Amino acid sequence: MRIFPEMSAEEQRELLSRGLDVLLVALPLLVVLLAPRLFRLRSRPGRFCLSVVISWFAVEYYHGTFIQPLSFQLARERGDRLYDGTGAGAAIFFIGFMVPALIASLALGIEAIIQRHRTPPKDTPQSFRL
Repeated sequence: MRIFPEMSAEEQRELLSRGLDVLLVALPLLVVLLAPRLFRLRSRPGRFCLSVVISWFAVEYYHGTFIQPLSFQLARERGDRLYDGTGAGAAIFFIGFMVPALIASLALGIEAIIQRHRTPPKDTPQSFRL
């Protein structure tokens, strides 16, 4: 399966792997930041869980749809008949939630720090508030 016919299979696999890296970082950030508006979900634990589940599913789908078929094709071109692709698929299935969880927790932690510094303490007189 070639997505870009003018590129070699090696170049396509490299490009798609970079796309997977971007997906692992960008999707959890987008879900964490947009969940209050799109899903009316304001709680941090809820946004964290939603971000990890959506990202994990998207990464699994992306790998199974684009990267794994191309890896099969590369293995056939090289004459490797023993390659079955289950190693990467299993790794993504079992530990694919770790990077989205790390990114989501960092984003929520930074958001909490920013919110803490933006809101004045409760005992601040009204005349000093902005």
